[in-house]
Amino acid sequence: MAASSDFHGADSPVLDFDLTSFPFRWNPKTKQWLLWPFWAYRVVVPLPQPEPFNLFERFLLKAAHAGARGTTRLSEVLQLDGEMVDFLMERMRRQGHVDEYGVPSDSAIEQLREFENQEPELKTGRVFVDAITGRLWPRFEADAMQLVDSQITPNGSATVRMGGPARSRLTDAFVVWPDHHGSPPPQAPDSYAIGNAVRGHFRRIDVWERRTGFYHKGSIGVPVSQIDGGRLVDPEPEAVFAATCVFVPSDVIRSSSWQVCDPFGLGPSPRLRRTMAQMMEQGANNLRDKVKKATGDGYGVDTVEFAEILEIQLRRAAREVEDEVGPLDRLPDGVLSGLLQTQEALNKMTEGVTEGGEGLTAADKEARSVLRCAYRAVEDALRFVVGDHAGTSVVGGFGENAAGNASVLHGVIRRLGGHIDQDEATSLLKVTQGQAFGVVGYDNRELRALLAVSIMTAADMPQHPMRRAFKENPGLVDFLYELHSERGTAAHASSKEVPIQRIAELVEQVRRFVRALFPTPAEVGDSVLAEAGGGWDAEMMCRIRASARQAVESRVPQVREASPKLKGNLVDMEQCAIEIDWLVDDGASSIGPGLDRRLRDLVISGASAVEAAVQELVATTPPIEEAGDYLDNSRALLELAAKMGFMLNREGALPRDLLKVRAERLEHALQRGKGSLNALVWAGLIRGAEGRETMVRRLSKLQPDWLLKIGELSRRRGHGAERRIEPEEQREVAEMVYKIVDAALTTVSESE
Repeated sequence: MAASSDFHGADSPVLDFDLTSFPFRWNPKTKQWLLWPFWAYRVVVPLPQPEPFNLFERFLLKAAHAGARGTTRLSEVLQLDGEMVDFLMERMRRQGHVDEYGVPSDSAIEQLREFENQEPELKTGRVFVDAITGRLWPRFEADAMQLVDSQITPNGSATVRMGGPARSRLTDAFVVWPDHHGSPPPQAPDSYAIGNAVRGHFRRIDVWERRTGFYHKGSIGVPVSQIDGGRLVDPEPEAVFAATCVFVPSDVIRSSSWQVCDPFGLGPSPRLRRTMAQMMEQGANNLRDKVKKATGDGYGVDTVEFAEILEIQLRRAAREVEDEVGPLDRLPDGVLSGLLQTQEALNKMTEGVTEGGEGLTAADKEARSVLRCAYRAVEDALRFVVGDHAGTSVVGGFGENAAGNASVLHGVIRRLGGHIDQDEATSLLKVTQGQAFGVVGYDNRELRALLAVSIMTAADMPQHPMRRAFKENPGLVDFLYELHSERGTAAHASSKEVPIQRIAELVEQVRRFVRALFPTPAEVGDSVLAEAGGGWDAEMMCRIRASARQAVESRVPQVREASPKLKGNLVDMEQCAIEIDWLVDDGASSIGPGLDRRLRDLVISGASAVEAAVQELVATTPPIEEAGDYLDNSRALLELAAKMGFMLNREGALPRDLLKVRAERLEHALQRGKGSLNALVWAGLIRGAEGRETMVRRLSKLQPDWLLKIGELSRRRGHGAERRIEPEEQREVAEMVYKIVDAALTTVSESE
């Protein structure tokens, strides 16, 4: 495409990026196609590449290539556990990276050298500056832009051929011209702005994929935070139009709720809608009539006078927010919207207090709106931070015990320079592992879980925005707890008076919090973001998580078909084992509670995995309504185990921890196949003895000491936060869990 430095007539190139209205469904009768002007700058961006080997495999290949042979020698050289070395070498042997003698293949060494010497992939593409507003859009498109046939007339109308070859159609469109389309383009974006635009584009793709459940062709599969800057290929931009359309969703009642598509195919665009609303107010490009034509009579709901009032209020709010937090164009859409709505409601609240009388009632109502909008702005800010910096590996830092997680997070906060003065504020940190996974994996909106994940991620990332937030406000958690409490009271206790005087102070703290998370370019150089620090980075944690998953699938192949709960707990256990190995090598005394927590998490995750495996075993047996003589009768349980062929200990008994099972839990497990680990174990044996004795005997023959292993695991698990294993025992415990799970899953598969 020949470069053009001006928006001109019939030859102006038109781009089509496969628009989508999701999550709305558009009504074809209300669509109005538009051609929106952009300056397209050609840039090159360095994108990180996926790694062919994990960290352990790389060092094993190097050691083997240097002449180290055999498990013992490799274990000594790399200070790794022998079983881990065996596992890794066996996996690389199956993949063809080493031969049967442990000698690396030429191709493996070549891949290793290429990876260590490779530079990030230089991806050429274009970033886009809105020719109406002069702002750089957070979008990046690959080199091959999708041009469509078009015919543009000087009067502002156009005919565009939309759709693929099989479904192409001619569509009438309205051209939005810049105010002075013969004027020179704006100043070209610098490296910092290009990097922000590219990160914003891929971040938006991640959000779009999570919300729609579909794969986007532009996804790159690497953490957004690893993308660093970019540079211009040509300072002279191309003047292009991007096709978009205004529509009224078919599944809304109010026809005045018009939307406009993101010109780059990523759903509706609040950013473009705001720009169009401002242009309609100014009467530019006859845009008001075009939108009114598309939206029908419902557009008349918003009168010109009302629109002017709203516009004045919005401009005032934007001016006041910008004075406090700096330039607004760097803020994510959700955060900016929340801050503006908060400021508008705050202004109305202040005016109501000044007026007195009936105004005080209105002020109380607006005060509740202030709390609601401010709370939403904080949630959106944390969602953005989590989406930009947290991967699923951070979930491994959480256990199932919410109180235990709160204690760990409190320690992290102290390391980040923060403090908690209110005892009640620690309740904001009580988050389970499931809640943490919900905000990372499913984009859930929950302040407590978002805050917990952000803090946990900041512990291992020196450049995390939360470090700056705690530096700016060490009492951050106390403030967020107060906001959380006041918002909850205002939302659920409408008769209770809202503390109007305190609300303005809370809003001020919200602004400080947002400014700390999203500093201006001038502030970045002096902030904690530039500080060097220790700890493991997110990339390392992702590699450990991937290694743990591969280890589990290699050790217990049947787990691929097992429940997500079983597989997830095994991966959690293996990840803890890997991290413990590293911590012990690094000196446990320098890590402190981190080692204790991981040892405890390893046992809990292992016990949870065994519980899930036994539950799958129990599910293959018919339910029983009554337990009969087995209730509160450890002797009967012991005799049943011996009868089924299971091994007893030297005293002719089973571990006391295994025989401890409450009558109500055993009955529940017998009837519904769910319950505690001990209850499920005995329910499986009792059910099997009554209906599937062959299956139980197959299990006892496959692993005679199966019950003894579970009893030992129950003993080591214990109760509360106390750990009952030492660092040198963690591999023994993990191996015990693998054997228990493998035997249960093998029995289930052979019985089907």
